[in-house]
Amino acid sequence: MGARDLDRAVACGMHLWLLSAAVLGPLALLLPLGLWIVLRHRSPLIDDHGREVLNSQITMLILVLVVCVGWVLLVPWMLLWLVSLVRGSVAGAGGEIYRYPVLIRLIR
Repeated sequence: MGARDLDRAVACGMHLWLLSAAVLGPLALLLPLGLWIVLRHRSPLIDDHGREVLNSQITMLILVLVVCVGWVLLVPWMLLWLVSLVRGSVAGAGGEIYRYPVLIRLIR
């Protein structure tokens, strides 16, 4: 596996790892955060996808914590989030840049 293939696999895996959030909750953020911190200087692709995954997870956390808005928007947001997660992983595997829609981008 070449360096570029590894970068694409990491970018894809960071998106797919977020599926574990259903079981791990906020702890699911630790693996993508760790990968992004360690490997962001290795590749612009990993840096970009890592920031996007972290912003996605932070946005989801904010929606869940803000009960008034969170519960009303949670179901449609979860569906959009799941579709975006799969699209992001496919883009990462293909070496493309992807942006989650409707996202609070705190990490730039």
